[in-house]
Amino acid sequence: MTPPDVTQADQRLWIDRDDALDRIADRLAQGRMNRVHAAMLRGLIADGYCVLNYATDREDQAAASRDIDRMLAGACPDALIACPELGDAPSPWSSGTALRAACVLDPHYLSGPVRTALLSERLTRFLGVLLEAPVLLAKSRAGGRWREKGGRTPGLTVWLALEDGTGQDWEPIVYPGTHRGDADGCGTPVTLTPSAGDAVVFHPALIRAYAGGSKLTTRRFVEAAVDPAPSSEAGTSRLHAHAPHVFASALYPHLEPLD
Repeated sequence: MTPPDVTQADQRLWIDRDDALDRIADRLAQGRMNRVHAAMLRGLIADGYCVLNYATDREDQAAASRDIDRMLAGACPDALIACPELGDAPSPWSSGTALRAACVLDPHYLSGPVRTALLSERLTRFLGVLLEAPVLLAKSRAGGRWREKGGRTPGLTVWLALEDGTGQDWEPIVYPGTHRGDADGCGTPVTLTPSAGDAVVFHPALIRAYAGGSKLTTRRFVEAAVDPAPSSEAGTSRLHAHAPHVFASALYPHLEPLD
C-alpha cells in the first residue's frame, strides 16, 4: 500500500505492546489523553476495532458523497473503478458498473472534499494519538455498494460512513478478537451499523468483510489506509500536503491531486 518514494514507519502499533493498557492509564492520569480516546483505544485493543461518533460534519459528508457519486457515474475520466463482477483488474469507468458492487479507487487523490472528510480535525486528533505522528493518507476506496469475503487488510484502516445504512444491506462486518491471531477461539461476526459521519478504525490484523445487499439500496462510505507521516523529508517527492498531514497515491502517478 505504500506509494513510491515513501519511507514507511515501523508498522507495529504501540497498542500491541504488553504495557499498552498501562500507557493509556498513565496518559489519562497525566492529562495527555481524554476519556473518549482512552475508551476507544481500549476497545481497539480488546476487539480490534473502535467507533468514533461524529467524526465529520454533515456538510463535509455531503460534499464527499457528491464527488464519489460523480466518479462512479463516469464524470472523472481518470478515476479507476474496482468492480469484481466485471473482472479482477481496476479499470476506467464503464456503464456496466451501474447498480453493481463497485468502488472508486484512491478518491482521496481525486477529490478535495474526500480528503477533507477523511482528514477532519476530530478524526485526525484520534489518529494522531494512535499513530503518534501526523497522518499519511496512502490508499483509499469509496462506493455505495460493496461486498467482500472475510480477510485482513494490511495497515491501519479507517472506514467512514457517508450516509445512514439499512442495518442489513452493504454493512461492514467484523470478527472481534481475530486481530490477536486466535481466530479459532473468537470472532463471532458482528454487523456494524454506524450512522452517517461515524468513523470505524480497524486494527491491521482484524478479519472483516462486507455484506451484500439490494441493488435498490446504497451504503455510501469511504475507506482509507493510514500510516504515520514520514518524519524525514528524504524520499518524499510524491507526497502532497494537507497540513499538517500528507497524502499520496500509487495509482495516479501521471496526475497532480485533483480538487
